[in-house]
Amino acid sequence: MLIAQDIIRPIAKVQKKILLIDDDRFILHSLGEMLSMKGYQVIKAQSAEEGLQHFKRERPPIVMADIMMPDMDGLELLQKIRRINADTEVIMITAYDRADLAIEAMHLQAADFLAKPIRPQQLFTAIKRAEERIKNKIKTTQYISRLEEALEDRTQRLIQAEKQAAIGSRVAGIIHNLSTPLAVVSSRAEYLATKLKELKSMPQVEQNPTLQEDLDKRISEVNVILKNAQKIAAIIDTIMTKSYREHQEYLAPLDINQLVLDELEFFQSDLYFKHNIKLSKHLDPNLPKVKVIYSHLSQVLDNLLKNAIEAMYDSPTKELTITTGQDEQNVWIKVQDTGCGIPAKNLKKIFTPHFTTKHYQKPSQPSEKRERLQEGGIGLGLSASLSLIQWYGGTILVKSKLGEGSEFTVVIPKNPNPPPEIKAAPDIEAVAGR
Repeated sequence: MLIAQDIIRPIAKVQKKILLIDDDRFILHSLGEMLSMKGYQVIKAQSAEEGLQHFKRERPPIVMADIMMPDMDGLELLQKIRRINADTEVIMITAYDRADLAIEAMHLQAADFLAKPIRPQQLFTAIKRAEERIKNKIKTTQYISRLEEALEDRTQRLIQAEKQAAIGSRVAGIIHNLSTPLAVVSSRAEYLATKLKELKSMPQVEQNPTLQEDLDKRISEVNVILKNAQKIAAIIDTIMTKSYREHQEYLAPLDINQLVLDELEFFQSDLYFKHNIKLSKHLDPNLPKVKVIYSHLSQVLDNLLKNAIEAMYDSPTKELTITTGQDEQNVWIKVQDTGCGIPAKNLKKIFTPHFTTKHYQKPSQPSEKRERLQEGGIGLGLSASLSLIQWYGGTILVKSKLGEGSEFTVVIPKNPNPPPEIKAAPDIEAVAGR
């Protein structure tokens, strides 16, 4: 059972570093002094271009920038900063009382908008709000990352414990345990949406177009959370149905093309896969059904797809190609990616139990992930997957070139010969009395 203590790491502290950009030396000095007295490391720049160079080098989590500067206006600077790091909290400051500038800044996802002269209370309230948002992003990222690691680790342990048998019933238990926290996320998001709508209807807020615009944006973001929570709930529902099939550990004719389509549908819930990877499918329409245990082949395909996706995190070209085919004796599924590839020295080791060089990070940490993925970028389930396919007299073939990608081919005999302890599926028509 996964519990919160297993998943949540200590939340990293927000860096006490702020980049301050303003062409007015007095503003730079006065704001800089206030921030320094509160323990912040202040990086100062007197032009937008200088500030941009400081940002590229220092990567501060919070930036405060004047909206009107001679070499580049603050709105253009805001866009450039967010292209480099979309998670940066950018607070715009101005001496002009113009609602259109405030609205445009909010459209460009500025964190806050302060009018000069800036009082200390205003300044530190805006900074505190920015820090809270950063902490929440860190908390969410770490939670999701740790949850994925825990699920991956638990899945691998289950595979080993079952000696490569189907894990449908235990996966169902894990998914069941995820349903409660998902319900909490959905209910809290609904509550937040309600409160934001109530806040928007308050008279003092209705008279502030800028705040109205910002609240509309926040409500929209909460609605995105709700929509995706509903998608996750639907996926969990589908997985529960799928796990029921996987729990039925007997041989039955399997439509491999349909299995491929079903597995790809599950991966649509991965936003990185959905929006960044070009998918190509070439499925043999005449492919015969093969008598196997459903969970064995679905588990193998899931592992290969996941490894292929992870291997492409840092690749300029992200293409995934799934092909099915046959010859006189076998059917096969081929998974090709344009990822980091596998070093030649590791090709003979990748099917060894417990061998892995994969300790990748999500794309939010590209430098560390790049270094580690190029060491191999695979590991989850390859030994177990090969063992499962060998039960049927099949094999898994691999071709790879470092820096260009990998190709895994699962080969299964058309008339497999599994161990005698594996039972065939019951005759449904006979059971029904037909």
